[in-house]
This record gives sequence, structure tokens and C-alpha cells, in this order.
Amino acid sequence: MPDYQFDIAKNAKVLDELKADLIGTVGNLYRNIIKGSQETIIDCLAAIIITVYIIGRRLGIKFYQVDEAIGNQLRNSAGSNHEVEKWFNDITSLKQYWNDMK
Repeated sequence: MPDYQFDIAKNAKVLDELKADLIGTVGNLYRNIIKGSQETIIDCLAAIIITVYIIGRRLGIKFYQVDEAIGNQLRNSAGSNHEVEKWFNDITSLKQYWNDMK
């Protein structure tokens, strides 16, 4: 098998493993929300974010492109009619945090 075909097959396998990891971690998050500690919930959330960035990279998306998309979505969502924003201002709070990090 030529090298480029091996690389495509290897990348597809890694993507499948990453997708399975993501689903498993989301399941762990749900279980930990019910009976876990805050530390295990934070670990699950961090693992989900890391996995999503790596999936993007495997699809040819650069980390900064994901960051830019997050920033754009936050700018477009702040002050929206989403219930979490109306009730708790979570999107506005995240937007402020995101801007402060940059």
C-alpha cells in the first residue's frame, strides 16, 4: 500500500478512536454530574475540549481557527434569547472571560 493511502487509513482510524473517546467522555461527564466530585467533572470537561481540538486538527483545522470560531460565536450569541443567557448571562460571562484570556 502506498504511503499516502496508509496515512489516510491511519488518520481515519485515529478519527474513529477520537470520536469514540469523545462519546465515552461525555458519558463519563453525565455519570459524574449525578454522583461525581467537582474535580472529576472538571477533568471530563477538559478532556472533551482537548479531544474536540484534536479532532479538528485531524480534519485539517488549526487550533487558532477553532478559537476564532468560538470568539465569533460568543460575539454573535451574547445578548441572545438563549435561555442560559436570559436567565444567567452565561454567554456574556464566557465572552468576557474569553476576551480577558486573549
